[in-house]
Amino acid sequence: MTNIIRAADDFKAGKLDGGFFAVGAPKMAEVNSAVGGIRWLSIPNTPESLANMRAVRPDYYIQTVRPNPVNAGISEPTNVLGVDLVIMAGTHVSNEVVEKFVAAIHPNKAELVKGHPLFRSFQPKLMAKQYAVAKYHPGAIAF
Repeated sequence: MTNIIRAADDFKAGKLDGGFFAVGAPKMAEVNSAVGGIRWLSIPNTPESLANMRAVRPDYYIQTVRPNPVNAGISEPTNVLGVDLVIMAGTHVSNEVVEKFVAAIHPNKAELVKGHPLFRSFQPKLMAKQYAVAKYHPGAIAF
């Protein structure tokens, strides 16, 4: 498929047997309702599974998702591929702008969740997590 939305729509239309998406995304609630239920496949939480994931992308991790009304298709604790949402800024963006942006994001989790449910797992204390490849903008470091 050309993108995940198209793949979800094709799954809903019966053109695909499987796919991937973000657990808890509104699109998954839509698909779940349309097809009479979806099921997420659990990844074994083993050192071997983690090593295989990290061989593809060093920053992947195994995350256990628990049943919650917003997690369509999760009926028991399920291990999924974890990927952090990263907000990027170009090197041409001033340090001041990035510092103000990060300062606005950090204390406002509740407002971010209202805008998009994937921010439910946002943990401000982990905003400075070091990634294998990504480098922080000087404005973010200043914050």
